[in-house]
Amino acid sequence: MKTYQIGRFPEADIVLFSSLCSRNHAKITITEIGKIILEDHSSNGTIVNSKKTINQSLEIKFGDEVVFGGAEKLDWSKIQNQHYQKSPSLNSTFTTNI
Repeated sequence: MKTYQIGRFPEADIVLFSSLCSRNHAKITITEIGKIILEDHSSNGTIVNSKKTINQSLEIKFGDEVVFGGAEKLDWSKIQNQHYQKSPSLNSTFTTNI
C-alpha cells in the first residue's frame, strides 16, 4: 500500500501552492490490489471528473481529472501505481529466438 499526502505543507508528498488549497488538503492511497482511494480533508473541496467532494472518501481511477480547491490539478506523473500498465508502444521492437 502506498499513501500520498497532498497539501500546502512543505512536507507533503505532493505540494500544492494555491491559497484555495488546504495545508492538509487530501490523501491518496493505492491499495495492494490497485484500488485508488482519495480522501478529501479540505475546506474548499476536491473536484473529481467535474463532481465536487468535501470531506469524503471515494474511489478514483488512474488518470481521472482531480482538481484540489478548484485551483490545482493533480499531476498523475507524481503517483506511482504498480498496477497501472501502459500499452506497448507501436514503435516497440519485438525479437524472437528461432
